[in-house]
Amino acid sequence: MNVTVQLKNGQWRFISVNLEHNHDCLNTPSLTKFFSNHQNMSEEDKNLSMILQDCRVPPRRIMSIFRRLKGSRKVLSFNKKKIQNLKRKEKRDKNTDIANSLKFVEKLQAKNQGIVMKMDTDEDNTVQSILWTDARSKMDYSLYGDFLSFDTTFSTNKYNMPFAPFIGINGQGRTIVFAWALLKDQTAATFKWALETFLDVMDGNKPSIIMTDQDKAIKSAIDDVLFSVWHRFCLWHIMNNCSDKMGGFMAAREGMEDEMRKIIMDSLTIEEFESKWNAMIDKYDASSSKHLPLMWKCRSQWVPVYFRKVFCPFIRTTDRSEGMNSIFKDYVKRKDTVETFLVQYELFQETIIEAENDDRFVSIGLEPIYWGHNLVEKHAGKIYTRGIFFKFQEEMHNSTASGLK
Repeated sequence: MNVTVQLKNGQWRFISVNLEHNHDCLNTPSLTKFFSNHQNMSEEDKNLSMILQDCRVPPRRIMSIFRRLKGSRKVLSFNKKKIQNLKRKEKRDKNTDIANSLKFVEKLQAKNQGIVMKMDTDEDNTVQSILWTDARSKMDYSLYGDFLSFDTTFSTNKYNMPFAPFIGINGQGRTIVFAWALLKDQTAATFKWALETFLDVMDGNKPSIIMTDQDKAIKSAIDDVLFSVWHRFCLWHIMNNCSDKMGGFMAAREGMEDEMRKIIMDSLTIEEFESKWNAMIDKYDASSSKHLPLMWKCRSQWVPVYFRKVFCPFIRTTDRSEGMNSIFKDYVKRKDTVETFLVQYELFQETIIEAENDDRFVSIGLEPIYWGHNLVEKHAGKIYTRGIFFKFQEEMHNSTASGLK
């Protein structure tokens, strides 16, 4: 239906009226809400939707939340697409994003003077890589910086810049982040810049041990920058790679995979590991494998028994990297902008601080529940943080199973 009106002598007059609809009429009232001009959202609903999207809640889940709030989906005058359209997708290039990110950092610095941001630029002064940290993370590194994990497998951002956090473990046994980086690529030169910049912001203090995957470029950078630091390969990556390369080979040799894991995890001496490994090769006629010799060649960089004299806090099991992937997936996503990474960093840090404060309260303010009446357990409960005490208590409990199958 079209209506034409015109203002004449201070009055609106109908000029023409066409009563014919430009679409078929609907005889079902519940379908009218799908017309574009019927899809309206109140400012309160828009604001809630934007907050939920910023918190990584997908539009379909947001629709479910609104249904619970409104009582029925029938009364909603908008759909999932309307919610998606609320999220402004600015078409901006990397330089504009960096400029916006610097403005965001200035706001952060107004609240937290300890924010430090370093950038690697090319000859045209174009930003290539970024590394940032804050005062609390620097303090954590001064306390817990003996062990450092460096991994680039978590995600990339909108410009395919690998996300590379510098990870540690605090006094409660929890994973913490010392610094965050977005890198231009995964070459040895870029990794060298990241490691040198990290040491610079950490006042030159080197870790005792650094754990990475088997990436050759990372190894080259570590050899140049952290040549005096013990370099360990991530056992989780080693075993995953073994399963990928030798899945069929070991499936044809029943029991080999379980025996291999037992040898790797339970050997108490280097001699025991090497003897049992070679015996396993003979037992399963595995000398034809092309991958096992590669694992053997670098065994001193990933088999736990070689690190008995090196400080490796709670990384003997293979779930540390899996746990980190689980943590970061809620904060950083593929194709995020640099500014979004910075926003998510702030949220992540707030979550970590809250968890640390809770740990401190439990350790200081509450008496632990003891498993038995052993004086050693009581003493441990007084001198250990609660997170470490629970690990001690678990080992003490497990020790009673000695000799059982």
